[in-house]
Amino acid sequence: MGKPRPGARVLSGHVLAEGRSALAVPFDVLHLLQRRAAGPKIFGFIAGDEMALYRAHGLVDGDEHPA
Repeated sequence: MGKPRPGARVLSGHVLAEGRSALAVPFDVLHLLQRRAAGPKIFGFIAGDEMALYRAHGLVDGDEHPA
């Protein structure tokens, strides 16, 4: 087995909420990649608390329903 390599990271996302303009909501998602002969394959991911970010930006309420 080879030396572990860092995964691919998504650093931000864009959210379109009804009646609002596009909003950039920063969040981290780490995709775990496996090197294969046919090319890299994503086999898992690690995400932060995206719902907390949506609440902080007023996109969902306390019950996690769209605001």
